[in-house]
Parts: sequence; C-alpha cells; structure tokens
Amino acid sequence: MKIPVIPLAVATGLVVIVIFLFNSMSSGRKVFGPPRVDKLADLDGTETELTLSPDGTRLVAVASGDLWLFDINDGSRRRLTETAEQEGSPAWAPDGHRFTFTRDGATYAMSTDASPDPPQLFKENATSLSWSATGRLAFVRNRTVWITDAGGVHERALVETDANPDITARLPRFSPNSTQLAFVRSDLGLHGEVWMADATSGAARAVVADRSAENPLDVGWLENGKKLVYLTNRGGGYGLWVIDFEANS
Repeated sequence: MKIPVIPLAVATGLVVIVIFLFNSMSSGRKVFGPPRVDKLADLDGTETELTLSPDGTRLVAVASGDLWLFDINDGSRRRLTETAEQEGSPAWAPDGHRFTFTRDGATYAMSTDASPDPPQLFKENATSLSWSATGRLAFVRNRTVWITDAGGVHERALVETDANPDITARLPRFSPNSTQLAFVRSDLGLHGEVWMADATSGAARAVVADRSAENPLDVGWLENGKKLVYLTNRGGGYGLWVIDFEANS
C-alpha cells in the first residue's frame, strides 16, 4: 500500500474510522492513545478516500480515482469502476445497500450487489454529498451547503454563499440526530475553518476560526453529537483534534 505524503490523501479515512471506533466503544471515559497500525488492504493505485458501511463490515475506497469495495470480515475486494474520470467523496446510504460518489461535478449512485448496474446520475451539480440517518441529504453546490428533506426532495441552500469568490463550503456532515451540519469553510483550499449550521433554520456559526494558518481537511461527530473530531494542521503537523461542546458551554 502506497501511503501518500500529503495528509489530504488519508483525511476522510482517518476521520471515518475514528468516528466508528469511538462511537462503538462502551460507555465510560474515552481517550485517544497511541495507535496500533495494521495493514488492511492493498488496492491497485494510491488510496485517497474511504467510507465505512453503516454496519462497519465493508468499506468503499477510492484508489487512483477509481472505486473499490472491500469486505473487512473476509478480506475480499472488488473493483467497482475503471474510468478516465476521477471519482471521490464516497458516502453510504443509510440502508447499506448502495452508496453515492462525486464524478465530474455531479453525484452518482451505485449498488453494492454482486453484479451491480453501472452508476446512475443521482443529483446534478452536487458534490461532497452525505446522508443523514433519516434519509436527508446535504451537498455542496455553488460554493455553499445545500440540504434536502427525507428522500432527497425539496432542495434548498442552507447557508448563504459567501460574497468572496475564493471561499467555499465543503464536506457537510450531519449530526447523529440530523439536526446539525458540520462543514469546513475553505479559502482557496489553503486556509479553513470549522463551521456548524442548524439543519432547519440555517443559522450558522464558526466553531474553530482562531488561526489564520489552520487548514482543516475533514470533520465528523462523536458521542452522539457531544463532540466533533477534525483533522487539521493546528499543531503544525496534521493530527486529529476534538471539540467538546459540553466542556465549552
């Protein structure tokens, strides 16, 4: 497995795995300790992103722009796409039988059946799509976060597009109860801030915006929405940082 030097290449994978493991632990004090690192799979190409299935038994990974399905239990793997276009931002649907991904500025959906149909256009002009547990969708369009009702209907911009054309929103992530969205507000991909928005009213606020040189790469929820974990270079090198809402209330 070739490990890229740039932290962006493993951002989504790191945060997704931490979220799953942290939320599946028994109650009690939970801390980040020294990691045990084992090789999980070798895929053809350079692995850049992954998403874990809702039950934690499979993952969809992006390797050199193509999609792979990997079974954690038996170690089997299957290539799902082989195209000239670059694919990214994979996200499982809550039912665990299909997933979505970004290709050419649009979102496509694909089944994880043994003999899946080719990917189908799911939503035009939409990238970085994510699902809530209740079937709502969040995605990026025209540099800002959009949201739908359950089932993907009634699209609307949740957050107003910034007047500065260099600033865009990316990576919207639903809270476990689907009432909040965390996302990264990025300036030319060089500086970023962690923001939150109410999924109903759209009221948004910066959660981490105190350092001009910080560049968060991904964000996720812990402990049923009580904390956020995000991958950032806040300490110099890239690492995982945690925001505890109860401790800061």
